[in-house]
Amino acid sequence: MSRRTRANKFILALALILSLSVNFDSAVVIPLIANYAVLLGASTTLAGFIVGAYSIVHIPSNIVFGRVVDKVGRKIPMTLGLILDGLSLFLYSISSGPIALLIARILHGLGGGLGGPATMSYVGDLIPRKTSGRGMALYGMSVAFAMLFGFMIGGIGVHIFGYINLFRYVAYILFLMAISSLILPRFYEKSKEKYSLLDEFNVFKRMISRIDLLPSYSSIFAVNFVLGIIIVYVIFLKPQDTKIVT
Repeated sequence: MSRRTRANKFILALALILSLSVNFDSAVVIPLIANYAVLLGASTTLAGFIVGAYSIVHIPSNIVFGRVVDKVGRKIPMTLGLILDGLSLFLYSISSGPIALLIARILHGLGGGLGGPATMSYVGDLIPRKTSGRGMALYGMSVAFAMLFGFMIGGIGVHIFGYINLFRYVAYILFLMAISSLILPRFYEKSKEKYSLLDEFNVFKRMISRIDLLPSYSSIFAVNFVLGIIIVYVIFLKPQDTKIVT
């Protein structure tokens, strides 16, 4: 195996690890955030809003930051996204009440909306067009492993370390990943074609109105809708039994 091939494999592996990291933190938080909000004094209604605040911010920020990633390149948004994710987890750990937690949750949504498109685009740029299916499969695996380990570590970790310590440990990992992202090479070349915001909106409109994609959209919506119900339902399962600190 040539030195160049080994280098390319290392870059791809690191990019996939960073992709996992961008999704891992939200997976850790998902099983915990409702109970944590209640423990900080939130009502059931406010706790539900805090849970949903991430997605309320994350969805539009993906659209906005996806455009930014195409304008400035992948590396800087990736690093900034990881830093924002880490900062938001640290703010979770020092939140003194539900409003502070809500602000941290909004920041978390922004971080995910910046880091997600950047890591996905970086992996896509690394993979040759003829093997793009393999590349997207690898990216999908990184997201799936983030969900798998995130849910598991979130549930187990909070009972071992408590909420505050767990959030801080994950924040430290994200800061470390942000530093490691700096060693990735920059090779993105901005397209010479110019697209206006209206052109991109028309492309987006065509995508969401495609009938053949309706089953996929409906399935994703149904899965996440049920997941949201389960997350908030956890509030009623005696959240006072879970410690905040060790």
